[in-house]
Amino acid sequence: MAFHHGRRCRITPLPETESLQESKKMNINELGARIDRPTIRELIAYATCRNRPISNSTLLRMEKDGRIPCRLKTPLTSPVWDTREVLEALGLQQ
Repeated sequence: MAFHHGRRCRITPLPETESLQESKKMNINELGARIDRPTIRELIAYATCRNRPISNSTLLRMEKDGRIPCRLKTPLTSPVWDTREVLEALGLQQ
Protein backbone atom coordinates (compact mmCIF):
# COMPACT_ATOMS: atom_id res chain seq x y z
CA MET A 1 0.00 0.00 0.00
CA ALA A 2 1.13 3.51 -0.75
CA PHE A 3 -0.20 6.86 0.35
CA HIS A 4 -1.06 9.43 -2.27
CA HIS A 5 -2.53 12.77 -1.19
CA GLY A 6 -3.71 11.27 2.08
CA ARG A 7 -5.39 8.27 0.45
CA ARG A 8 -4.32 4.67 0.54
CA CYS A 9 -3.98 3.15 -2.87
CA ARG A 10 -2.67 -0.11 -4.15
CA ILE A 11 0.00 0.21 -6.78
CA THR A 12 -0.32 -2.58 -9.30
CA PRO A 13 2.46 -3.15 -11.78
CA LEU A 14 1.70 -2.06 -15.32
CA PRO A 15 1.95 -4.67 -18.06
CA GLU A 16 5.36 -4.97 -19.62
CA THR A 17 5.53 -3.11 -22.91
CA GLU A 18 8.42 -2.33 -25.17
CA SER A 19 8.48 1.32 -24.14
CA LEU A 20 8.47 0.38 -20.45
CA GLN A 21 11.35 -2.03 -21.03
CA GLU A 22 13.26 0.70 -22.84
CA SER A 23 12.60 3.17 -20.03
CA LYS A 24 14.06 0.72 -17.51
CA LYS A 25 17.28 0.76 -19.52
CA MET A 26 17.29 4.55 -19.71
CA ASN A 27 19.60 6.32 -17.30
CA ILE A 28 17.77 9.40 -16.04
CA ASN A 29 20.99 10.92 -14.77
CA GLU A 30 22.32 11.33 -18.30
CA LEU A 31 22.37 14.92 -19.45
CA GLY A 32 19.43 15.48 -21.79
CA ALA A 33 17.63 12.17 -21.17
CA ARG A 34 14.36 11.98 -23.13
CA ILE A 35 11.05 10.27 -22.48
CA ASP A 36 8.52 9.28 -25.16
CA ARG A 37 4.71 9.49 -25.21
CA PRO A 38 3.83 5.91 -24.10
CA THR A 39 6.31 6.08 -21.23
CA ILE A 40 5.07 9.44 -19.93
CA ARG A 41 1.49 8.14 -20.06
CA GLU A 42 2.51 5.13 -17.94
CA LEU A 43 4.47 7.29 -15.48
CA ILE A 44 1.52 9.64 -14.95
CA ALA A 45 -0.72 6.63 -14.35
CA TYR A 46 1.78 5.26 -11.81
CA ALA A 47 2.03 8.61 -10.03
CA THR A 48 -1.76 8.95 -9.75
CA CYS A 49 -2.40 5.31 -8.69
CA ARG A 50 -4.19 4.25 -11.87
CA ASN A 51 -4.13 0.81 -13.41
CA ARG A 52 -4.02 1.91 -17.04
CA PRO A 53 -2.01 4.57 -18.86
CA ILE A 54 -3.80 7.88 -19.31
CA SER A 55 -5.28 8.78 -22.69
CA ASN A 56 -3.54 11.00 -25.21
CA SER A 57 -6.20 13.69 -24.75
CA THR A 58 -5.60 13.72 -20.98
CA LEU A 59 -1.87 14.03 -21.62
CA LEU A 60 -2.42 17.03 -23.91
CA ARG A 61 -4.77 18.66 -21.37
CA MET A 62 -2.24 18.18 -18.56
CA GLU A 63 0.45 19.75 -20.73
CA LYS A 64 -1.83 22.69 -21.61
CA ASP A 65 -2.80 23.22 -17.94
CA GLY A 66 0.86 23.20 -16.90
CA ARG A 67 0.63 20.10 -14.70
CA ILE A 68 3.47 18.54 -16.69
CA PRO A 69 6.25 20.36 -18.58
CA CYS A 70 5.86 21.15 -22.27
CA ARG A 71 7.41 18.79 -24.78
CA LEU A 72 10.83 19.57 -26.17
CA LYS A 73 11.22 21.22 -29.54
CA THR A 74 13.36 18.69 -31.38
CA PRO A 75 13.64 17.64 -35.02
CA LEU A 76 12.31 14.20 -34.04
CA THR A 77 8.96 13.17 -35.49
CA SER A 78 7.52 11.88 -32.20
CA PRO A 79 7.06 14.11 -29.15
CA VAL A 80 9.60 13.79 -26.34
CA TRP A 81 9.92 15.33 -22.89
CA ASP A 82 12.89 15.92 -20.61
CA THR A 83 12.90 12.99 -18.17
CA ARG A 84 14.14 14.91 -15.13
CA GLU A 85 11.52 17.67 -15.54
CA VAL A 86 8.70 15.14 -15.88
CA LEU A 87 9.75 13.14 -12.81
CA GLU A 88 10.02 16.32 -10.74
CA ALA A 89 6.60 17.56 -11.92
CA LEU A 90 5.01 14.22 -10.97
CA GLY A 91 6.71 14.19 -7.58
CA LEU A 92 8.64 11.00 -8.32
CA GLN A 93 12.04 12.65 -7.90
CA GLN A 94 13.35 15.70 -6.08
